Amino acid sequence: MGLQASPEKKGEARGHRSQEELLPMTFKDRAAAPAHVPVRFLDQESVLLNLETERYFGLDETGTRMWQLLTTSPSINAAYQGTARGI
Repeated sequence: MGLQASPEKKGEARGHRSQEELLPMTFKDRAAAPAHVPVRFLDQESVLLNLETERYFGLDETGTRMWQLLTTSPSINAAYQGTARGI
């Protein structure tokens, strides 16, 4: 399934991000989905839906596991270490 995005709305540039969305993160930061982006898990895959933009992203088994590690680990570095160990 891979990472998929819904089609852009008319007049919206693909890949355009606001400055707020581009704030740099470090390995010490903790990743979390905003309140307006619910995540649903379906077997080994998942879907993230941005309720503000109506865009969705589908994650395959690998992407779902990485998402789970990123959002449950105390830092991005801890999630990275977990993926490096194959957890």
